[in-house]
Amino acid sequence: LCAAWPEPPQYAAVFGSAVMGSMTADSDIDLFLVRRDKVPEAIWEGQLGELTEQVSRWTGNDARTVEYTIAGLRAGRDEPVMRDV
Repeated sequence: LCAAWPEPPQYAAVFGSAVMGSMTADSDIDLFLVRRDKVPEAIWEGQLGELTEQVSRWTGNDARTVEYTIAGLRAGRDEPVMRDV
């Protein structure tokens, strides 16, 4: 799905309970995405809206995104979420 986007992520991963094997019917699907630094916000937000909607339809669970730009990823490398991804 993401590969067909006009501005695809540089990196995408599922993390959290869906990967750890502890997911329940009420769990959300955690998605980690990294985008180029200069992607227009409107394009990126539209793509994310489509992605979360499709993942929710496919799984029946809410989809949640954690997003970084490449520069933000470098700056946030010590963030706790980085250990989970």
